[in-house]
Amino acid sequence: MFLKEKLTIVNTAEERAEIEAQIRKREQILEPIYRQVAVYFADLHDTPERMFEKNTIQEIIPWKKARQLFYWRLRRRLFEEEIKTEILSTQPSFDVRQVEAMLRRWFIEDKGATESYLWDQDEAAACWLETQCKTDDSVVSRNITCVKRDAVVTRIKEALEICPEIRLNAVLEIAHRLQPAERAELQRTLSQLETAGQEHHKDSGVSS
Repeated sequence: MFLKEKLTIVNTAEERAEIEAQIRKREQILEPIYRQVAVYFADLHDTPERMFEKNTIQEIIPWKKARQLFYWRLRRRLFEEEIKTEILSTQPSFDVRQVEAMLRRWFIEDKGATESYLWDQDEAAACWLETQCKTDDSVVSRNITCVKRDAVVTRIKEALEICPEIRLNAVLEIAHRLQPAERAELQRTLSQLETAGQEHHKDSGVSS
């Protein structure tokens, strides 16, 4: 810094050339030292080994495996996002972590506990998710159907709690839309409820 300040106040070209030569010489002497300091500083923060040691990354990926690894990771994420979007559009009350836990549970349900470790392998998980998305009667498809059904039932319950006076109208409207077999099942359920209610009433009368 002193040489550069001195350079601004020299008058002759010869003095200026001499000072510039001194500056270049000084830079050549200091460059290896500053480089060593910079490498050491980077080693404390940004090297894969240091980041892995500090748990900021999950693993160190060799360059020769990086393309394959990120291909399967991206493919897996795309299938996961497709399923998550469908579930969250049906059940907005769910959060992403809940849906991720559901997917893992469905994977174990299909593969079994002995192969649960495969969920942590992107290629195996991606292939499974792809098969699930392309199969109508897959574990994921059936469970998504259950999620949708529960969401509809929940909304109906909430609506009936807000407007209890529409309960009968709602039941009649639903009954009109039922298939014969479903209507028969509804009748059996109503009969069972009626019988259970009568028995409960008798028991209450005896105990009083």
